[in-house]
Amino acid sequence: MNGKNLTERERYELETYLKLGMRKPEIARRLGCCLATVYNEIKRGSVELLNSDYTTRIEYCADRGQAVTMENQKNKGACLKARYNTDLLNAVSDLIVNHKYSPYAVSVVLSQKVALYGVTLCEKTIYNYVYRGLIPDAKKSHLPYHKAARKNKSVRSRISLNNIMGNSIEKRPEHINKRQSDGHWEMDTVVSGQKKSKTCLLVLTERKTREEEIYRMPDKCACSTVAVLDSIEKSIGSDAFRQRYQSITSDNGVEFLDSDGISMSCIDNKPRTAYYYCHPYCSSERGSNENANKLIRRWVPKGSDISQYTDAHIQQVADWCNNYPRRMFGGLSVKQHNKLIQARQ
Repeated sequence: MNGKNLTERERYELETYLKLGMRKPEIARRLGCCLATVYNEIKRGSVELLNSDYTTRIEYCADRGQAVTMENQKNKGACLKARYNTDLLNAVSDLIVNHKYSPYAVSVVLSQKVALYGVTLCEKTIYNYVYRGLIPDAKKSHLPYHKAARKNKSVRSRISLNNIMGNSIEKRPEHINKRQSDGHWEMDTVVSGQKKSKTCLLVLTERKTREEEIYRMPDKCACSTVAVLDSIEKSIGSDAFRQRYQSITSDNGVEFLDSDGISMSCIDNKPRTAYYYCHPYCSSERGSNENANKLIRRWVPKGSDISQYTDAHIQQVADWCNNYPRRMFGGLSVKQHNKLIQARQ
């Protein structure tokens, strides 16, 4: 197996596998890398931590491994082929500072003089060299279209440790992303107001047709979510469930942590649906579901106690959503649009 660099997500997976006591050869197999990569990464990201009895222990930390990797990449510097080629850098400086050439014009000149300098530089590389101060006497002010100073932004990690064992939306097939077929759903919960009951609604939205299903849950627990899906499967059968719910995509909420319970059948203990987690803080990856929740909130306002609504009322809300005129369907409702599609087929 060839060596490879681990991604940020794979580092968090490695940390989780180690905490679960998994053997390193098995970890390498799951990550799709060689055993040496696992050992090197553990060495790179190991830190000394303090125990409750003031003794210390050495433990791998994904954050540390990622930080060390990013710092090492930052210290690589510019491409060696040009960084120490003094004649080339001086020629670039002369063209930019004295001849007022743009980086694009400089790249054209250098491409004609490869035999003289041995290498050439593309337009983007020349811009990068100027920004880094690698071109003698050349400054951003010498560039015809120089950009403002770049700021290092603090970006929140898009990895969720809660569902590191589940499938990321990155693994979801492209035909699902493009909404090319029915049977692929987005899932979320609508909760009661603060200091009200724990009762909430499990909302399922079909990605292509926008069909809406709403189910009551006693609380926002993972077992309650699994119980709702189990009841659906028992009522329609395993085969029908697999056909209707081919995939489900949800966020990283605590009610969705039992990925095995959601994806596995309660009848034959075989896979019943493909289950994917969105990136944290990316509600746009469940856009249809979020828009459906806004419709539901017209009838179940924020702050209300969902336990006060009857099952009949909740079903009426679902029916209203499915019969509501949609701009995307030219004024037709979900049900009307689906009937039209079926008639054409």
